[in-house]
Amino acid sequence: MRSIAFALLLLVAACSRDSGNPAPPRVDTPLPIPTLTSTIAVPVTGSLDDLQAAINRDTPETLWSIDERVAKCIPGARVSIKVLGVDRARVTPDIPCHVTGNAVRGPVTVGGSGDVLTLSMPVTASVTARDAGQKIIRKTATAEALVTAKVRLGLTPDWQPQARVDLDYRWLREPGVDLLGQRLNLTGRADPKLQRVIAKLEADIPRQLARAHTRETLAENWAQAFTTIELNRRNPEVWLRVAPEAVHVDPWRIEGREVVLPLSVRATAETFVGHRPDDPAPTPLPAPSPAMGGEGVLLHLPVIADYDALEPVLARALERLSRKGIKVADYGVVDVKFGKVTLYPTSRGRVAVGLQIDAKSPRQLVHAKGTLWLAGTPYNAAGSQRVAFKDLEVASSTDSPGFDLLVAITEEPLVKASIADALTQDFSKDLAKLMAKIEPKLAALPIGRAFTLRATITDFRNGQVSALGQGLFMPVDAQATAAVSYRPPGSGRERGADRAPAGSASDRPSKRPAARP
Repeated sequence: MRSIAFALLLLVAACSRDSGNPAPPRVDTPLPIPTLTSTIAVPVTGSLDDLQAAINRDTPETLWSIDERVAKCIPGARVSIKVLGVDRARVTPDIPCHVTGNAVRGPVTVGGSGDVLTLSMPVTASVTARDAGQKIIRKTATAEALVTAKVRLGLTPDWQPQARVDLDYRWLREPGVDLLGQRLNLTGRADPKLQRVIAKLEADIPRQLARAHTRETLAENWAQAFTTIELNRRNPEVWLRVAPEAVHVDPWRIEGREVVLPLSVRATAETFVGHRPDDPAPTPLPAPSPAMGGEGVLLHLPVIADYDALEPVLARALERLSRKGIKVADYGVVDVKFGKVTLYPTSRGRVAVGLQIDAKSPRQLVHAKGTLWLAGTPYNAAGSQRVAFKDLEVASSTDSPGFDLLVAITEEPLVKASIADALTQDFSKDLAKLMAKIEPKLAALPIGRAFTLRATITDFRNGQVSALGQGLFMPVDAQATAAVSYRPPGSGRERGADRAPAGSASDRPSKRPAARP
């Protein structure tokens, strides 16, 4: 009687082919948007070549000229002459002359080291002395001088550059001519003119520095640094919203061909995934703050694996498993065909897995067809980018005999293992793809019109995976070394020609480790 009852039960089941359980609710939890505070404690640089070009451009090649009458080019002298054997004294008249000439400069060279800026400028003068009739005196002399300067740079509390200039000159060959055995020294006439040139240079050097680094310029570019920057165009869209908060400045220094203003900017860096957020509202440029610590940039990067990408992987694995039938306890070898696979987030941080199954038991006593819904929790070990699923169970139950067959199929150890293996995701590949798209942008990332951030990711740590609306989400906190170059618009060099500061992150190879399994 028992065998007859079981056979009747199977026949009843065969009559009801559509089986399955209700789909779990879809829960579209949005991605978390953390706000990270980053300190970019790195140099803002300006080019000595730019400063040198500006001084050469604004300093005329002809520095001064002389056009003067000198009453006594050759002073009169008492001369004894014998006339008929008698010595008679005569006094020769003073011989006046006309002195003309000019001085031209060579290239101004700017260099320096430490906190001292150096400047040198060669000067060549040509001076001609001649008398009115040009019969007695017509002599031309050349002279050479070297103008040198030592400039100590500073910054006032209201952001204005200071330059304490120690500027002097020395004659390498003084201007003068020999006239009838006497020396006419023209240094006294050249010195005042050369000193006026020096006074102009003393005023020009701070002015040239101020042209690029006035408070007004800094304030304008500070406001433009409140911006939103695209880090990744799609899959997913990633935006970095930057809002500076404070700034600290150390004394200027000269490094190679750069004049360096060690400037530390503390800013909030918010990561957004999806549509571009609005730019933050700018605040006025604050006064320099006390020194900051914690150099570098912190980035929060979302690594996402789309559910759509996992569905075909699971479908292929199940198709391979079912080619020769699946042995199911209490049923024997069941002819199973797997159809559409569906994944989406559901309650309690789980992922719903829907499997379309068409199953026929031996002798077709039971033919069950429908969608069976499972649910499992994604997890990864601390610091690991390998994501697996645990507690993969049937989402709900019914009293359908056909449903029991579908459940029995998924409960088979081989099937359950295949599902778990197919759902296992190695996020190192997704992370590597995201890094490959973001790192080139970080190598030269414009912030406003005048600042360029150059960053190199040196390390990263990933957090725990979670099932969110956009996909399996793994947060990654990346740390980067960085340098900021500052090139105000109109400074004479386009941004594309900017060079990375000496010793900046862009000069060093990335220390970012390979993606960890």
